[in-house]
Amino acid sequence: RQLLEGDRAEVERKRETVAKLRQGVRDLIVKDPFDAVAVESAVDGVMAARMEERQASARRFIAALSRMTPDERRAFMS
Repeated sequence: RQLLEGDRAEVERKRETVAKLRQGVRDLIVKDPFDAVAVESAVDGVMAARMEERQASARRFIAALSRMTPDERRAFMS
């Protein structure tokens, strides 16, 4: 678990970006006149940012696993 608690800065920055982009979508949804193209583009941006966030999390997880011994990986999985 200590290995998994390593540097989270990249993932946290990506989470913050997703939160800001989601707020942008909410702002566009209530804007008058409604612009469906702008909302769709903003939603696409959120989806892309979420994918980047998940990829960063996966890279961090795999990096932590690669630093574990076989016994540590077995213990982690149990």
